[in-house]
Amino acid sequence: MGRNRTPTPLLELRGAFKNHPSRRREREGEIKPTTPLPGPPAWFSKSQKAVWAEVQALGYWLTSPDRFMCEVAVTLLDRHIRGVSDYKEIPHLISILAKLGLTPVDRAKLKAPEKAIESEFDCL
Repeated sequence: MGRNRTPTPLLELRGAFKNHPSRRREREGEIKPTTPLPGPPAWFSKSQKAVWAEVQALGYWLTSPDRFMCEVAVTLLDRHIRGVSDYKEIPHLISILAKLGLTPVDRAKLKAPEKAIESEFDCL
């Protein structure tokens, strides 16, 4: 099994394109999502919508293409919170949360955009 592809912003930070400019040309035209994560799906239960709001607040860097992964994460997390999850679901939940950057180790690897402070009371 091959290695996972290193994200372009990480390669830029490492200076990889200075030594190998062809790598930058290979990545031209990459999609860079800018639309934020939308609200919860209408078919979610009340408890799932509450979990979605929490994930959305904590993962302020998540964008609309992350919606499907968030749906799976919220579904598993809601089951875990309600105490109906199977022990086999926990590794899947942790894996999805890591891919979304919602674990301490994976969050340290991210260079997320700064969260805009909407009012002076948001930082208190």
